[in-house]
Amino acid sequence: MPAPRTSARALVAVAALLIATTACDDAGRGPTAPLSPGEALMSTAGSTVLKLDPASTVDTDIYGPGVTPFEAPCPAGYVATGMAGTTARWFGLAIIAEARLHCRQLLGDGSLGTSAVTTAHPGGTTSELSVLQPFNASCSVSSALVAVGGQVSTQVGEIGGTCDKVSGIVEGTPSLETLGPWRDAGGSLGTSPVAFIAACAPGSVVTGLIGRSGSVLDAVGARCTAIIEVCAAGSFWNGDGCELAAPGTYVPGHGMTFAFPCALGRYQPAAGQTSCLDAPIGTYVDVLGAVAPTPCPTGTTTLAAASSSAADCVVVGDPPGYTPEGKDVRVAPKDATTGEPKEDVKLTFDSVEKSGETTIETKAFYKEDGTPEEDVPPEPEGYKLPEGKTFLDIKTDAEFTGEVTVCAEFDGSAFPKKESTKLLHYKDGGWEDITTSVDEDADTVCGKTSSFSPFVVAQELYAFSGFLRPVENLPTLNRVQAGRAIPVKFSLGGEQGLGILATGYPISVQTACESSSAINGVEETVTAGSSSLSYDAEADQYTYVWRTDRGWASTCRQLVVRLDDGSEYRANFHFVR
Repeated sequence: MPAPRTSARALVAVAALLIATTACDDAGRGPTAPLSPGEALMSTAGSTVLKLDPASTVDTDIYGPGVTPFEAPCPAGYVATGMAGTTARWFGLAIIAEARLHCRQLLGDGSLGTSAVTTAHPGGTTSELSVLQPFNASCSVSSALVAVGGQVSTQVGEIGGTCDKVSGIVEGTPSLETLGPWRDAGGSLGTSPVAFIAACAPGSVVTGLIGRSGSVLDAVGARCTAIIEVCAAGSFWNGDGCELAAPGTYVPGHGMTFAFPCALGRYQPAAGQTSCLDAPIGTYVDVLGAVAPTPCPTGTTTLAAASSSAADCVVVGDPPGYTPEGKDVRVAPKDATTGEPKEDVKLTFDSVEKSGETTIETKAFYKEDGTPEEDVPPEPEGYKLPEGKTFLDIKTDAEFTGEVTVCAEFDGSAFPKKESTKLLHYKDGGWEDITTSVDEDADTVCGKTSSFSPFVVAQELYAFSGFLRPVENLPTLNRVQAGRAIPVKFSLGGEQGLGILATGYPISVQTACESSSAINGVEETVTAGSSSLSYDAEADQYTYVWRTDRGWASTCRQLVVRLDDGSEYRANFHFVR
């Protein structure tokens, strides 16, 4: 459902002000205060929300010379809300040494998030630059960039931007303002400067910078993405409009074209909902799309919420962990410590030939002093364990045939990569992965077994090896010239994509220089540019090019690389002039 478009005529009219050739002082200031959270710009009324349409993303023309392309995009779902960078003089020319964007998340109601990020900034590295002047300005509250413009000659000599209210972009009622333009006041724009305007199409906003750069900014353009309206969570697009999810169904997110039926064990009596409800203890739901749970027969009850079969109803008074004879017998084992049913672990026996009691005990791999506990299996290698490094010891004296499905809940906040959660079973002196399914919404992992012994819920980690040369691992102190870019290499046992770094990482922190540490001279460096991550399939190696700062000379720092599976690796560096 496309959003209304902004007037192209109004946009170009204001853009003309941006690229006027009148001289400006070395400030070219504009507002510098960060954006406030912003007011809601349109009411969703439970029917529509705003989002960026990645499929609509296009690049404007690039204005200026140069051969080395660059991209500086905002993160997915973010829009550009301001500009920053540096003007400078280069052999008498007024140039833009570097330029970057401030970006904020576009929220569903048309307001902008409070967390700002800044795109990577190219250029500005040559020693011939002089009279450096920073510039930094943000659009007014709940406004975003819709154009980038300025003047180019040999390089980009002047740059600025045009802002519009998000509400104006969506409703086609422009409320335009300009940022800049910025240039070095004392320099010449060069021979035959040309004014340019890289304006987004109506209904679109700037979501990144593109262009070409060497030691300075040579050419620049804009990446643009359209803002569209989609159906909000709890409703879906039926071909004519947004329709609320009917009772017994739900729509978990926005922009969907159908509703999901409630799963077994769950129900939903109301329309327009984003999730379903668990059947309370004493009831069950054995059909999809239920609007109400079914009560257990008189004198019986279920042992846990979200029961999905009449067979889950047991006679009132059965002790915790009781495992009756029958087919598809579902049991909440008795907690050996409290004596109560342990409701975060559920067992389903294919067939119980003789009734009995099933118990469970949570045990630790290690004592409080860090030494291994006696008579427990070793910790599985290559996995992130639950807090406290615990495992589950399940036992039963019931006689059964076939397999038992074991489902255990886990703390999703402790496992950054839920999809890598595994249920491991200790058997024949080793840990075996018996996982059959992972429900990332319910934070539950299930597996099948034909015997009982220790089980552990754990997150599988990447098969990390490194750091590889030229960087030496702790406790070695790597000696390198400040300002150089260091190739930090490692392997994860195969290609895992480029989204393997945790948000905000790598980082570096200053540390004391330990004179007793071994010294490794880093001989392999590259020309300093923007920090970046790449993967070499032939060598099966990731390389993070770490851009260091000249100001770090005569200090020591520790580089911290945290991956999105929660694992963390460190290396020490001594920076010299």
